[in-house]
Amino acid sequence: MKFPWSKVVDRFEWDMVGRLLSVVKYHPWKNEGPFVKRGQPNENETLYSCGEMSWSYRSLDSLLVGWITFKHLGINQMSLVSGICRAIGIEE
Repeated sequence: MKFPWSKVVDRFEWDMVGRLLSVVKYHPWKNEGPFVKRGQPNENETLYSCGEMSWSYRSLDSLLVGWITFKHLGINQMSLVSGICRAIGIEE
C-alpha cells in the first residue's frame, strides 16, 4: 500500500476482536506556508493513520477512539472524538 504524504516509520496490525486494524506510523512532510515540501519529512511530528479512515491522529490512543467511533457511529462523528479525547486527557 502506498502512503504518498509522508515518510512511513512503521506499519503494524492489531486484532480488534476479530477485525484487523492496519496502522501506519509516519512523519508528515514539512510545510512552508500553504505549501507541502514533499520528500522532506518533519521528524519532530509523528502521526498515526489506518486504512479504513482518512484521518490522522497524534497518538495511538486517539486513533483507537476514532476507530471505535467510526465503526459504531459512522463517518460524521469526528467532533465526538475530539470531545472524548479531551474528556479522558489524551492528545488527539
